Amino acid sequence: MNYSKEVWDMSKYQPCPQLQAPPSTYDPWRVFIVNNVIVLISFLGLIGNVISGIVLSMPQMRSSYGLLLTALTVSDSIQLLSGIVMYGAQSLWYCGITLTPANTVGPTFSKLLSMIGYVAYTASAYLTALLSFERYTAICWPFKALRIFPTKRRSFYYVIGVSAYAILFNLPKWFETTTCQDRIPIRNSSLTPDKTIEGRNLLVNSSSDEEPVFTLGEIKVIYNELYNYNLAYRLFYLFLANFLINFVIPLVVIIILNIRIYNGMRRTTQLRQLLTVGQINENSITLMLVVVVGIFCASHMWFAVKIVIQQIWGKQSFPKVLIGVTNFLLAFNASINFVIYCLCGSKFRQQLSLLFTCSKSERFSNKSKYDGNRSVRTETEKIHL
Repeated sequence: MNYSKEVWDMSKYQPCPQLQAPPSTYDPWRVFIVNNVIVLISFLGLIGNVISGIVLSMPQMRSSYGLLLTALTVSDSIQLLSGIVMYGAQSLWYCGITLTPANTVGPTFSKLLSMIGYVAYTASAYLTALLSFERYTAICWPFKALRIFPTKRRSFYYVIGVSAYAILFNLPKWFETTTCQDRIPIRNSSLTPDKTIEGRNLLVNSSSDEEPVFTLGEIKVIYNELYNYNLAYRLFYLFLANFLINFVIPLVVIIILNIRIYNGMRRTTQLRQLLTVGQINENSITLMLVVVVGIFCASHMWFAVKIVIQQIWGKQSFPKVLIGVTNFLLAFNASINFVIYCLCGSKFRQQLSLLFTCSKSERFSNKSKYDGNRSVRTETEKIHL
């Protein structure tokens, strides 16, 4: 559709392109259910991550490894929070309710939310690799570990470096999208541009005899020419760099390190009777990481397959329901860490139990103190009487 200058200028955003929708090959209700499941899993995972953050910040858990786990928990929580907003808005759209971030809060927030999700995803991958390296040094190079991870300050610098790297790598994605706003034709009319209907700004297309009346519609954030038509950008950044840096490099590093960690744990298991309590705790922490890494690899490999198929055969070649399943696996990976910590981390379980026991005993202590003060006041009043 060719818009006149008046229609183009009726909003500060350009008109959204009138695209021919491809034939529907998926069941919208199935996608709606998958989106709701993702939102539910993400919400439960967010609660678990908050509890994990509280436990990991306790004095007994403060260490280089605990700091890295806390950073991973924060990164996963950001990823889950952005997923709740995005998939929740999609579910509402299927119900006929438009509450997209671009239309309600603003397009800048919508782009920022998407960017934060990408950054959190990259940071989670490399923080998991950093955790694997820390466990590898603790199990296989116990004497060198104190030089590589000597203090929490050094680990904090590593986290800052990973975060800065994730931001810089995903910065080009900010320029992939542009903001537009729908122009909705209401009816044919001879209204002039300064007239309104029901308080909504209207404008006519002056290029035809039967002039249609337009009103402003939904604000959208869509992919622009850089994403859709720049072959060099799509090939070298979206496919090669994204695939290698976000998937291949961290996954290969994680798999190699964890194979060596597993072999190191087998050797120490044969000498279990000689292990100290501290070494047993180290093995418990390492087992916890191995389980986290296993779920991480299973979830992210499927996502990597999706990226390859979409970039080679086109976005329509990967069914939308399978995209929902892929997104569910990523949300599951970011949500399950709290359960893994509880099942495999003996020290984490102890601190979690201590957290709830202390809060419970504190409530009883405050109540008994209040009851004692009240009884003292009562006895004092009796004496005065």
